[in-house]
Amino acid sequence: MIDSYYLDGGAFVMDPSDTATYWSGGRHYVSPNYFKSVSRTTNSGITWMRWDLTTENGMCEALAIDPTDSDIVYAAGYPGFHKTTNGGNMWNEVSGGLSGTTYAVVVDSDDPEIVYTGGTNGFFKSTNGGNTWTDMGLSQVNAILIHPENHDCLYAGTQSGVHVSTDGGVNWEAMNEGLEDDHVTSLGIFPEHYLFCGADIGGMYRWDISTGTEEYSEFQRRVLSAVPNPMRDRTTISYSLSHLSTVEISVFDVQGRFVRNLVSETQTAGTHTEYWDGTDGFGVAVAAGVYFCRLITGSESHMLKIIITR
Repeated sequence: MIDSYYLDGGAFVMDPSDTATYWSGGRHYVSPNYFKSVSRTTNSGITWMRWDLTTENGMCEALAIDPTDSDIVYAAGYPGFHKTTNGGNMWNEVSGGLSGTTYAVVVDSDDPEIVYTGGTNGFFKSTNGGNTWTDMGLSQVNAILIHPENHDCLYAGTQSGVHVSTDGGVNWEAMNEGLEDDHVTSLGIFPEHYLFCGADIGGMYRWDISTGTEEYSEFQRRVLSAVPNPMRDRTTISYSLSHLSTVEISVFDVQGRFVRNLVSETQTAGTHTEYWDGTDGFGVAVAAGVYFCRLITGSESHMLKIIITR
């Protein structure tokens, strides 16, 4: 393990101008809080400099480096949205116009003053390096991609599928034909050929840019997921069964102590959902923090981390 500083890691990027420099982000536990934190190494992980960006519960969900100036780095997550202009020595919150948790951040390489971020409350654009933000619509944005050959063409992966804008985010159009799972968590592109997206439990999809058709692949299929995650008051737990199975779903705290049993029955093949409202077996709300949902089906066992923020 290169960097064991974090209880949870949420982001990792390489400096495009220096292959020995990497940034990582996540949450750092300092009792009784989990601080939103960022780290930097300039020697491929041998040593690290670290910064806690908050003094309250938080998480760094995504990082982006200005492609024209490696000293400028953006840190998405919660609470707040942060920026450094001097390689991490000083961080400032630049959340004017933003709200909610941000899960993605991208800097336009043609004009690095243009920055995009997205999260629970939609897609946001800044034209002044993050000083102010404009709401460009959508909701629950998990991933953002700028077309490398046309920077007015933007793709957003959301909980309602993939959306495309050809005018810098002013107007959006859904492109979800053939998408069986519309909770999209990641995007990638092979210019002029394919757009790729990863869905939470539905597998990996490929959109043929030249023909406008979507393809589905079974690889990287996820068995267990929770949305939203992080959660506040309630999350929907989804899971897939390949055949008739005895199902046991339980929740444990970060120290492995039993919190609550959610499912204990035999279920048919297919996709199933269950809800957890953040309470224990007595109906008492649990504290904010990290929990683990365990799914046992016959001889298989799957574990999912769920984060509660209050």
